[in-house]
Amino acid sequence: MHPNSLANLKPWKPGQSGNPKGRPPKVRTIPDILRRLGQERVKDGEQTRLEAVLRKVYDLALEGQAWAVQFIAERTEGKAPERLQAQVSMDQPLVVPKALVAVDGGGAAKKSA
Repeated sequence: MHPNSLANLKPWKPGQSGNPKGRPPKVRTIPDILRRLGQERVKDGEQTRLEAVLRKVYDLALEGQAWAVQFIAERTEGKAPERLQAQVSMDQPLVVPKALVAVDGGGAAKKSA
């Protein structure tokens, strides 16, 4: 064994880091930043910014703002399924596009709502 082989296995002195600048900072995305800002407390300290914004949405819904009512309903009750209407002729076969057919957990095809 070459004498330098052992030296190459321990290139740093005790207490010396192989990565002195540390881990590079995580790339921050807009959702990350919004979540962080939403957790900050507002001036009164009793609620977070997110809570303050949602209270404002409720106030706007009570004032009759349709988008605010829809926002609350979709997030508490879920989005309403879209309905399709079609005219069917008895002379022609019914063709259902694949996009309208879902597969359930057991692998069987079923019509989606």
